[in-house]
Amino acid sequence: MLSVSQATFRPDFSCDVQPPRFDPATGSQGRSFPLWCDELGREVWGAKAFLNTENYQLSIIPDIDTGTSALYVQFSGAAFAESNFVPLDRDGCGEVSLKVQRDLEHRGLSVRLDAGKLTRLDVALNVPLSESVANFAPVFSGAGLGRRVSKTDFGGTGFIVGNPKRDRWQLALYDKGAEMKAKAHGVAPFPKNTLRAELRLLRGEVIRTRLGIESATLSEVRANWEAVRAAHRETLLKHFFNRMPNENPALHLDGRALLRIGAGSKQPRSKSGAFALWSVLLGQYGLDGARAVIREEWSHLTRQALATQLAELESAAAALALAGDSVSGRALWELYVELREKLLCDA
Repeated sequence: MLSVSQATFRPDFSCDVQPPRFDPATGSQGRSFPLWCDELGREVWGAKAFLNTENYQLSIIPDIDTGTSALYVQFSGAAFAESNFVPLDRDGCGEVSLKVQRDLEHRGLSVRLDAGKLTRLDVALNVPLSESVANFAPVFSGAGLGRRVSKTDFGGTGFIVGNPKRDRWQLALYDKGAEMKAKAHGVAPFPKNTLRAELRLLRGEVIRTRLGIESATLSEVRANWEAVRAAHRETLLKHFFNRMPNENPALHLDGRALLRIGAGSKQPRSKSGAFALWSVLLGQYGLDGARAVIREEWSHLTRQALATQLAELESAAAALALAGDSVSGRALWELYVELREKLLCDA
């Protein structure tokens, strides 16, 4: 996002200017605002303005409080690359922004995009897996990640954590090859079984906080690219891998014995007893049902104590999920270790 005052508009610059809308329900006419002033001093008025191209979208939106207008340019680096399979690096981001900037200049708008403040930043990592991404789905489920409901949820292989409305960020893990095939990009030239781990920071304040930078301009983000990679790794550690056990549960846990131990438990007094109780609850009610039972039966606990019990329940669910075998016959624990080593090594 840039202020319109940071841009120079030639008289030949043109875009779609939206006039104020009439509301038939109230009979009122919307307001019009000065959106920009060209080099000849002529003002262009309207409710807002748009310029949509094949590779980027520009919006000019008035700020009612300040009386100025903001210029937003939205683009995906993949639209300028030979394919959208390989994520952009620091230099790639700079090259793409220059391509957009030059095209805007050709259309009559001069602006330095690297001085603009970012309102969204997506950083991705591709990881080649030893077998299909779909075979890893139980690992994601065990970590408590929700199945994605979006255009990239191809074949049911996509999972996501983070709330875009509340937290203003998301971490998505999905089959990149399946996405490209669904979008008719073709998959023959690309490695099979490629997992995409994509961190989406959806607000300027979140970008500044997560990267530890001041203004979140494009130039500042590129200058602190190591912080971008660190934020990606930190999110994986905090919101994915921290939900999973550190050791293979199959080596230490006898499921039947634990069920017998926990059958008469009321409130866990030891680590083994706690896991036994969680095992019983999960077996009878599933994860969501077990959460409800704990909240009902232990409503007398403090909020912090109840949160601790629920966190332990989720850890037990993850451990139990990794105790079995995948569709291919390999232990799910092996698949989890493969994910951990590849994602954290390359992130």
